[in-house]
Amino acid sequence: MSDSTFTEIQGFLTSIEQDSINGVLTSYAAYHEIAVIFDPEKTNHGILIEYFKSVQISSPKIVYSKLWVVPVCYEANYAPDLPNLSDQLGMSTDEIIHKHSQQEYKVHFLGFLPGFMYLGGLDEALHIPRKNKPQLTPQGSVAIGGAQTGIYPQESPGGWHVIGNCPLKFFDPLEDPPCLFQPGDHVKFNPVSYQEYKVMALEIKLDVFDYGQIVRNG
Repeated sequence: MSDSTFTEIQGFLTSIEQDSINGVLTSYAAYHEIAVIFDPEKTNHGILIEYFKSVQISSPKIVYSKLWVVPVCYEANYAPDLPNLSDQLGMSTDEIIHKHSQQEYKVHFLGFLPGFMYLGGLDEALHIPRKNKPQLTPQGSVAIGGAQTGIYPQESPGGWHVIGNCPLKFFDPLEDPPCLFQPGDHVKFNPVSYQEYKVMALEIKLDVFDYGQIVRNG
């Protein structure tokens, strides 16, 4: 998705929320569309369609707010699909890691799993079809699928190619907001060693990890 499409989608979403249409319960943005949840006893499709045709797109309330430098271990057991990906793409594993970690990605929206980020900006050289058969994917897996990259916030079946792992906690239902990253934020992956990863994972488990250290601006 282009930045202009992101801005238009978020502006449309902002307009809907500002208008507080009777019967509309909530709305969610995706890449090129918005899902609107409504009470059928208070409104209907026809009324909403006519309303949407008349919407004047506002300035989006979501803007580029933070750059997160996310630690990723691309080593050994944390990158099970990296060797095969190297063969398919015709480049070394080091080159894949370099291309993946040099980009700055935008969080376009959250979905699929609580806290799962759909990131825009993957280098075209790393675009590759998803796996033919999904596999159980560990929590924190950093993966590539199609023209996208992302991080699995929980263990889940997944069809993307796993090239690393991130120790961060991306979703906590007790926090407000519950998702660590928000649409409009930017993400950059920072390669870390196995030992550095283990230290961070322990700090996160003990709830002493300072998430402020991975925010570059806000």
